[in-house]
Amino acid sequence: MRPDRAVPSPGTRPLDELDQVPWAELRHAYGPATDVPEQLRALVRGDRERRTQAWDRMWSNLYHQGSVYEATLHAVPFLLHMLAEETTPHPARVLVFLRHLVVGEDEAELLPDGYDEAGFADWPQQDRELEAATHAAVAAGVPAIVPLLDHQDPGIAAEAAHLLAWFPGSAADILPALRRLSVRSPLPRSDRTTVLIAIGLLAGACGDRSDTAFLERMLADVDDPDRWAAAVALSRIATPDVPAAAIDVLVAELGAISVDPEEYGMEPRTGFCFNSPERLIVPTLHRLPAASRDAALDAVGRAIAGIENQDRVPWAEAADLVVLALGDAEPGSPDTLTPWQHAMLRALLTGDRIWASGQLGMRLSSDYEAGVRLLVGDVTDADAVADLANGHDAAIMAAYDPGAQADVFFKTAAQALLDGLPKAGVGRLAVVGLAAVLETADGTPLMDSPGFPPEYRPFCLAHAAGAGVLRTSTTALDWLIVSPSGDFDPDGTRSGRYSTASADAASRISHHDFAIALLDEIDEPRHHRTHVGVETA
Repeated sequence: MRPDRAVPSPGTRPLDELDQVPWAELRHAYGPATDVPEQLRALVRGDRERRTQAWDRMWSNLYHQGSVYEATLHAVPFLLHMLAEETTPHPARVLVFLRHLVVGEDEAELLPDGYDEAGFADWPQQDRELEAATHAAVAAGVPAIVPLLDHQDPGIAAEAAHLLAWFPGSAADILPALRRLSVRSPLPRSDRTTVLIAIGLLAGACGDRSDTAFLERMLADVDDPDRWAAAVALSRIATPDVPAAAIDVLVAELGAISVDPEEYGMEPRTGFCFNSPERLIVPTLHRLPAASRDAALDAVGRAIAGIENQDRVPWAEAADLVVLALGDAEPGSPDTLTPWQHAMLRALLTGDRIWASGQLGMRLSSDYEAGVRLLVGDVTDADAVADLANGHDAAIMAAYDPGAQADVFFKTAAQALLDGLPKAGVGRLAVVGLAAVLETADGTPLMDSPGFPPEYRPFCLAHAAGAGVLRTSTTALDWLIVSPSGDFDPDGTRSGRYSTASADAASRISHHDFAIALLDEIDEPRHHRTHVGVETA
């Protein structure tokens, strides 16, 4: 924000004062802000169509792609005045807009501690100044927002709570009304959890522990589906003495999310983080003091054990539990893993299910008893391949560089493997391929079949180019391309059974069974210098 611009008046301003602002000298995302006064007037005085158009332009002009501008600051007092007027249409829209101005596109970055200007230290100076000025401009209108916590419409009251949660400097003025709202009945679940989390953020920021008993009573009620929000709030308020019951509730909720995240997300649960409780729970657990970490790890272990007993294990969601279990372990450093964490890794690696991701793999070391070793190198460099593969009997290729040209990457990587692996004494190579390149029963590549999506064809041709390098090679390396005959079944479970098959778009195989087929070809090779498809038998 340049110092030569007029500073907006603090607090609220009626629309009658719009013409007192030098809008032509101020700028928004698209230039001079001369159109802002008419847009602000339309929010209050226009018909439904004009209001909708005005909001569309306000979001684009004053908050373009998460950025705020000089004109944004001068519009804030007028928006705050609208909240003080009972006749303002859709005050919830005003509250949502102001909240985005204050916390940006991803409020999860400010959790679990709440708003802190230090969190913007890495921003460019001008952006930091604008952020601080925007927060201060909205903070000046807190007295106009607090009464909305008693609004008869619980949705409006909850939006006010969500906005006010980011003003710890006014916690003493906000908390009494928040507490009244928290016990209002009926209050929709997503509104109730929003209020509870707001209480935690504000009370925790000012050291007010007077809500502890109320939140602990919620934790004790096993039939209360919103206990996780009480646990988040209590963890913020009670730090560093977080009750073990709160930790158990948080981890159990993560476990519930992991079992079926799609079904879990269908129900509105909180206004925070776009209805994503895990984005509140995970950072809360990560920030537990050392004294509470062991209790959290024990709870995570129980949650993982529970997930392992389910038929469907979506890794992407369960990964949060695993990362929590591993804590702050550094990549490739076994000395940083506690005995408990080593036990967790052992359980994950030797269980009935396949747990594999970069998050887990980066925690494994050469000293880990399961014999897993993590190395980093360039698969397109033959010398690097030879160095990394030295001492091994076989290699599996399942890599792709999205920053490289696809056909160049796959051809270069194939040649580097052909040249580098024999130098290291490796005799067997299994490459994870694409079904699109595999031939159907009539000898036609699947990607040439009618109805194959044309947008996928360039990437498939790049895979085929890499396969062509393998096929024309004269090296003694025993290579094999393995792919699903059709596609992976993301919900498939481990059956331990598979069969080879020609390409068929309807064919499916679980990730677990595909991994078994791939490893079988390493342990007991049955196919050589060809491409085979596999499907669940």
